[in-house]
Amino acid sequence: MFRYLVAAEWEPVWLRADGFFQAADGTFHHDDLKTPLESLDGVFVLSLCDESDVALFSWRLSILQEIARSGIHVEPDPFRIESAWDPVRMQLRLRSAQLETLPTFLGESLEDAVLFAKGRECLYRPPQGEIHPNFVKIEASEDPRPRLANLWQQHADGPFLLVHPPEGLFLTILCIQGEALGAISWNLTQSPTSRTKEVLTEKEFTLAAQAAEAFSLSVCGVDIVRTPEGPKVLSVRIHGVLDAFSLGHPRFESWITEAMQALFADVESSHA
Repeated sequence: MFRYLVAAEWEPVWLRADGFFQAADGTFHHDDLKTPLESLDGVFVLSLCDESDVALFSWRLSILQEIARSGIHVEPDPFRIESAWDPVRMQLRLRSAQLETLPTFLGESLEDAVLFAKGRECLYRPPQGEIHPNFVKIEASEDPRPRLANLWQQHADGPFLLVHPPEGLFLTILCIQGEALGAISWNLTQSPTSRTKEVLTEKEFTLAAQAAEAFSLSVCGVDIVRTPEGPKVLSVRIHGVLDAFSLGHPRFESWITEAMQALFADVESSHA
């Protein structure tokens, strides 16, 4: 992606997440920059933390929010990132937008969770965000209580979020400025390098755009599943999306670069 940005006569700078600081005069700086952040066209966030670390995520997110408050353009919007990082908040947002989602259990009752999981294989989603969708497989059992109780002990700070494994192709659709640029296929056991470019249907384009709009994120990935009943939203995320697309198909790099250029150009024109 850096190669395409340089070819487009941009001057991209890689900024470490822990290098930001605020000077006494109120301006924001970075250890790797000789000038204030205001000298940049904007800051594009690829990732906030390498693992599910709530404290680290919250700290780095607060820094980005302060940078945005100072007038520096940050993408994706740091005030909207959290809703797509926390799986519980994400599911509630998808439901409030009345989007077609997979059958999901969301609640704090162990008894209700046992009923949902009894006799069927389930996927459990930990309550914190992850770089990639993180699921724990629960084997089909007539008594899933011990396994669910163990997960409840491990993740006591959030409710149960369970989903029955869907039948169909998993897709991640890249959305920038409300437009679905394309998709790559994957499954829960594949590595990112095995993802391939996919052609979307009109309904999938529309569903992805609606999901991105529900989170007001100008850049995000929308995970959907092609089920026999039609496409269903699995999740909306920001972490790892661009890397996955760059690996999935080389042409995505140029498409992403062009979309990013248009995104920051729109911001500049609105401030003019």
